[in-house]
Amino acid sequence: MKNDSLRFVQLSDAEEILGIYAPFVEKTYISFETKTPSLEEFQKRIAGFLTFYPYLVCTIDGRIAGYSYAHRFRERAAYDWSAETTIYTAPDSRRRGVGGRLYGALTEILRLQNIKNLYAIVTAPNAASEGFHEACGFSVSGVQHNCGWKFGQWYNSKLYEKIIGTYEKEPAPIRPVRDLPPEAVQDILARFGVGEGKM
Repeated sequence: MKNDSLRFVQLSDAEEILGIYAPFVEKTYISFETKTPSLEEFQKRIAGFLTFYPYLVCTIDGRIAGYSYAHRFRERAAYDWSAETTIYTAPDSRRRGVGGRLYGALTEILRLQNIKNLYAIVTAPNAASEGFHEACGFSVSGVQHNCGWKFGQWYNSKLYEKIIGTYEKEPAPIRPVRDLPPEAVQDILARFGVGEGKM
């Protein structure tokens, strides 16, 4: 790919990102949301995630082709070293390496934050997302059966897990993304920003 890049999200990206996400809400069971959030609500979500975790976009020729972010996996403090990941790509950007590059950079930034475990929730059946996560090194750690009702049907969800750290007896605290060395973060973005970034 040419004229493409990986960068942190800006609030001004919200409308374009929402344009990618809305069809998943309105036309598919991939998202369990049943109503597309307003632009204002979507901006609040982005700002909230950015207070601690990375939120990345991949652009191709100046247009957002996909986005990925992380957030808390569970609220209790003992879960601090785990994070949940989310990724969406525009339909015309699939099979172009966008997802792998986004997840590759996201993973490396989370590792800098001292995150140990990544989790992703995938509505099932969803062969494309299941295959993608498995190709990225995730494995199924559980299935929630008939946990979501949408479009007149029950759906399962699969919990995927990926270990990205080591388990010290006294783990270092988690660092907010804003406290990471800027040069280290920029190196990751540059490394995965062009071509087929691998995790």
